[in-house]
Amino acid sequence: MSDFSADDLGGLRHHLRPGRAEMFVSSSSATTISATDTFYDVAGSWALSGGLAEHWGMTTNGRLEYRWAEDRFVLLVASVSMTSAASNVVTLWRFAVNGTSSVSSEVQRKISTGTDVGALAVVGSALLSAGDYVTLQVRNSTSATDVTAETVDVVVLDFPT
Repeated sequence: MSDFSADDLGGLRHHLRPGRAEMFVSSSSATTISATDTFYDVAGSWALSGGLAEHWGMTTNGRLEYRWAEDRFVLLVASVSMTSAASNVVTLWRFAVNGTSSVSSEVQRKISTGTDVGALAVVGSALLSAGDYVTLQVRNSTSATDVTAETVDVVVLDFPT
């Protein structure tokens, strides 16, 4: 005789199923860059994609908050297109957890002229607990010139550890 019931198996399926969320910039605006050695949360009006948030929420603009009770491994992916008012701007992009950026997710992109639209993808991972949050950050390493994320889509998937 088995020690498992149908309820146990349903709970196991729920435990093993990945959580997910997607947020995007619905209206872009320049991220104010005041120092070349600092990462800043990407500005703009962010929206949570409808029906795609399981284990996640967004109570603060641009922050995906992890809401599941157990620690989970999280895969982070972003696609970004950006502009800057200046030429020859070297931008660096990272994911941050609870405001601390992750060097392992860093991607660099140079915008040759101010009219260029640069594009890139950022990929990272983290181990999160309930209440932790994820943001996308940018740094202009060339000058204190603002950077605008014209389009951004961030997708997160969480898995049991």
